[in-house]
Amino acid sequence: RDESNRKRSILMPRSYTPDSLSRSRSPPRRNSRSRSPDDRDRKRRRSPPRSRSPRRHRRGSPSRSRSRSFGGPGSDYSDTDISDSESRRGRDWDVDTMELDHLDAAFILGKGGKTKDKVARVSGAELELLEKRDSRSSDLEIRGGTEARRKAKRYADAVLAQRTGSVKLEDVQSDDGDLTLVEVPQEVVGFVTGRKGNFLRTLEEEWNTLMVFIEYGDKDKRKKEIETLAIFGDRRGRRGAELKVMSAIESKMDGHWTTDLKEENSPDEWGTDTVQLGKEELSWALGKRGGTRRKIARASECIVEYIGHWAFLAGSQEQRDKAHTYLEWTMSQLKSNQPKIVTKGREDVTLLPVPSNCVGFVTGNHRDTLTRWEDKWGVLLVFLEEDRNADVQDLAIFGPKRARRGTELQVMSAVESKSNGFYTKGLCEEKCHPMDWGTDVYKLSPKELSYALGSQGTTRKKLADASHCIIEYVGYWAHLAGTPQERRRGRKYLRWLLRQRMSPKVEVTRISHQNDIKKLVIPNGFVGRLMSDKGACMRYVENTTETFLFMADADGEEALLICGHDKYKRSQAVGLVNQMQRDWDNGLPCRLGDDDFQGGYGRGRGRGGYGGGYRGGYGGRGDYGGGRGYGGR
Repeated sequence: RDESNRKRSILMPRSYTPDSLSRSRSPPRRNSRSRSPDDRDRKRRRSPPRSRSPRRHRRGSPSRSRSRSFGGPGSDYSDTDISDSESRRGRDWDVDTMELDHLDAAFILGKGGKTKDKVARVSGAELELLEKRDSRSSDLEIRGGTEARRKAKRYADAVLAQRTGSVKLEDVQSDDGDLTLVEVPQEVVGFVTGRKGNFLRTLEEEWNTLMVFIEYGDKDKRKKEIETLAIFGDRRGRRGAELKVMSAIESKMDGHWTTDLKEENSPDEWGTDTVQLGKEELSWALGKRGGTRRKIARASECIVEYIGHWAFLAGSQEQRDKAHTYLEWTMSQLKSNQPKIVTKGREDVTLLPVPSNCVGFVTGNHRDTLTRWEDKWGVLLVFLEEDRNADVQDLAIFGPKRARRGTELQVMSAVESKSNGFYTKGLCEEKCHPMDWGTDVYKLSPKELSYALGSQGTTRKKLADASHCIIEYVGYWAHLAGTPQERRRGRKYLRWLLRQRMSPKVEVTRISHQNDIKKLVIPNGFVGRLMSDKGACMRYVENTTETFLFMADADGEEALLICGHDKYKRSQAVGLVNQMQRDWDNGLPCRLGDDDFQGGYGRGRGRGGYGGGYRGGYGGRGDYGGGRGYGGR
């Protein structure tokens, strides 16, 4: 626990560029230096400093990065369960350190560690903030490849510059292709920023970007007319966030972007197409609360944004072609209730036979059931009514492969509950090839099915979220779909869950060889707190972080296991459990509301500044600046 208290939080990767960002303040309170993991370990042990070559840092040896197998198909682990953090390290992997004073450390951490995690995700590096016991300063450790570390330091400089002044971009041409600049008219800067920066923070979360207003060009002209918004991130994220900002500006200043716009299809492999829409077409293509637009975007995997009466379609050529087709089908529904849809020769469609007597049940009142599945999976669902008198009708599912399979299994589960045996008659257990994307099928007993399903399907959803595997029960048959690693995780979590039905404590071995598990040894008294009220505290952590928690005999000692595919979410779960334990130590009740653990992002001197303390969180999501009309969630 002392170790975890010093490591204020954890990481998550992405990418970065040169030091063209500077802070208008002096003197600097931090400096950067490169340190090896061995140097870091010595610092944590507080042993006297020793001279050692800077190149003598630990790298993953072949024996550690090589995959190993620990059993047959029924074992709890497989070769891909071995931690792969070493194998991901390239030859340029290293550790850099930024020394920060206590104010800068609190600012870069942000409330709930969200600012630090944002920099880590966008840059592609791993960040840890380590407090020094004997001084009012901290070390920000940046781990990763050369490019990721460079980006992380640049992004950290941009964030810290907001605390004491403005961010300056001295040389735009020197960036590594991770920067987009958007000119924002002065009169709508507050609208684009949102209350306490909420709109920008929302875009950062949605598109995995970092967004800051900077000083660029003629300062006097900028103050009078425009502000420059810098968007850092990968190409897709930057373009999506840019179009959102353009849409917000257009809603306040009609014609700002679209006055001289013409319809255009980009000839580039990755580009942006524009399509003009009529007033009635725009309303239809937007849908209720933007639902139709989001559905088209997710099904085609293309960025779809409406700026004025223009549709902007951004992505690869294949993605844009799909978006054009889906948009045309949507527009054709204005003239015909049953547009002509061609499925032959398309690779983005799955045809699922549905009994005619179940079509109404699957469709729902005013198409509510189909719409719910479309919103959940990001697909388009259409019944192909070629012959209404046929016993079976085909349901066409358009979208990415994973989304199509998830929707297909949910529809099969619903139909099987009404027409028993339609899909499961003659079904047998099946295991896909261990190297292919596919579906494994296992049969459950009635008691196992009830336990694995949970109240209103919450247990099934928990296992699916934690393993990132599509898990659905069709009759008494469990279907696990995804990549080989996802299916292995799904099988493993399902097996551990079913063991809890027979014994409250599950035996799990070789925890250190499984990279999807975090082991926490907690006091016996606190175990009762976690398990009280039917495990309400554990369920809260699971629902908040999309992880799977249970008490186990882990390598011979009682421990809480936090399972999940996402290291960042496992880290969140550890933080919530530690906070609950501190409350228990102080005699406080277990807090199960979002407001108990999260607050606003905090305020720096810049617009929508990050900053804050060590606790709290995002601060809510809303429309542009809290108004009505666009983009709210």
